[in-house]
Amino acid sequence: MRRLQHALTHRVTRFYFTRTQNLPAPPPLDTIVNGIHSCQAVLRTSSRRILKAYLLLSDGADDDPLQKIEEELRSRKIQVVRSERNTLARLSRGATHQGIVLEVTPAETRELLPGTPPSSFLRVAIDGVASHPLVLVLDEVVDPHNLGAILRSAFLLGADAIVLSKHGSAPLGATASKASSGAMEAWLASGRLFHTRNTTTLVQSLGDAGWRTIGAVAAPPMPGSVSKGEGSRVMPVPASSLRRDMPTLLVLGNEGEGMRPVIRKSCQTLCYIEQEPSAALNKWPNIVDSLNVSTAAALLLVALRSCKV
Repeated sequence: MRRLQHALTHRVTRFYFTRTQNLPAPPPLDTIVNGIHSCQAVLRTSSRRILKAYLLLSDGADDDPLQKIEEELRSRKIQVVRSERNTLARLSRGATHQGIVLEVTPAETRELLPGTPPSSFLRVAIDGVASHPLVLVLDEVVDPHNLGAILRSAFLLGADAIVLSKHGSAPLGATASKASSGAMEAWLASGRLFHTRNTTTLVQSLGDAGWRTIGAVAAPPMPGSVSKGEGSRVMPVPASSLRRDMPTLLVLGNEGEGMRPVIRKSCQTLCYIEQEPSAALNKWPNIVDSLNVSTAAALLLVALRSCKV
């Protein structure tokens, strides 16, 4: 009996690996969008060119949520491949796909080249904005789930443009797009999603051009201390004390170290989100010392929206 089980296991394993090896390699992750909301956003915004669509096999029922998407795809003459669930899982690298995967062109952002005059950037950021534009700068946010969540919050909470650091940032791929629930595609289509190779120069140049540059720090300063950084003597202030009475740049650092010291030093103002744990939890101080960067981004955007003059 044991020999028979061994023989069957060996045969199934050999069959599986033979089939897997014969399959073509899936497209790169930066050319994949999965999930209903993200795929609908690509269709609605035309943020990227759709090369091929993979939809889950269905019985053609009228209540199939993918039916309308398929009709829209076919009306645009886009190739639709009805696929089994394991094929979609392979294309999405095991991520939740909700029955649809699109193969698309890679995301493209506008680059702010070193020495770019702030005025040229201002024209884009201010275009269509009544007053006091707000630009969000993400300095090496590395988790694509956090990046997607920030893009979603920024879309809903009044950011007028976003700048990513070119190096050390999470990719604008399938994970970020899905985490943003489609907001990433709207940012791409709007032309207001930028990247820069020199975040420090950007912060300094916009500060010199009359913008208020605000850097977010994790926690309030200890009594008698000053903020960390190379020569920085700026005392952080609570986010509730901010005013948005001029063009504003909000800078957030990455999940582990926060802003790099050189960028922190370049900011005119440092701010923190006031913390108030429940009294019932005070017996365990310092177990959690900061908010997730995506949560912090949302709270700071709300604070800056509410204090707009």
